[in-house]
Amino acid sequence: EMSNPTTTPDATPLTDDFADAKAKKPRKVQFRFNLTAKIDLMSYAQEYECFEAKEGEKRARWEKVAAAMREKCKYDVDARRCQEKAEELMAQHRVAKRESLTDSGKEPCELTEEEIRLEQLVQDACDDEDDVAEKKKATKAAAKQQSDLELAAREAAVQRYRKRKAEGPNGLSDASGRTTPSSTDDLRSPPPPLRMKTPVRSNRQRLEAAVAAY
Repeated sequence: EMSNPTTTPDATPLTDDFADAKAKKPRKVQFRFNLTAKIDLMSYAQEYECFEAKEGEKRARWEKVAAAMREKCKYDVDARRCQEKAEELMAQHRVAKRESLTDSGKEPCELTEEEIRLEQLVQDACDDEDDVAEKKKATKAAAKQQSDLELAAREAAVQRYRKRKAEGPNGLSDASGRTTPSSTDDLRSPPPPLRMKTPVRSNRQRLEAAVAAY
């Protein structure tokens, strides 16, 4: 009797229990920041100047914050989680500040010493971020002004070149396209002085002049 070529006796199909165990692989529990962890986070973020760093340096700064959180505080966090939480705290602080300005009649709630400390750290971070944004804005405006000045200088140079080309080497061009002498040509080459011709005297006049002189 011939065996079915599509089946192999040594092959062991996956069981349902194995598939379920693979599907139910435990996920890493995300670290939840309590008040103390938030204070530590913002303190390290200020220490490593994360909010003043340039775009290419931010990742390395947040890596240092995460390393300090893991080593000194024993928090299981990475750089991405630290940055996201810090930005979340800052966004919440800005919203709460805007609401407090619009609803001035609302009585402020009592804050603990730790909450005041956290609020001050978040406010400092927002100030640092705003300073960086203002510097970028000022730099961009200065670059645009310099670019406008250079463009105006190039346009003025082009206009002067076109004007000299239209005037030609000897003068200005009138409306009909003919070249007329410029006003500086008269001063450049004054006319030569006139010569007075000596009058021709006759022999009698020369004789009379010699007698008078004697």
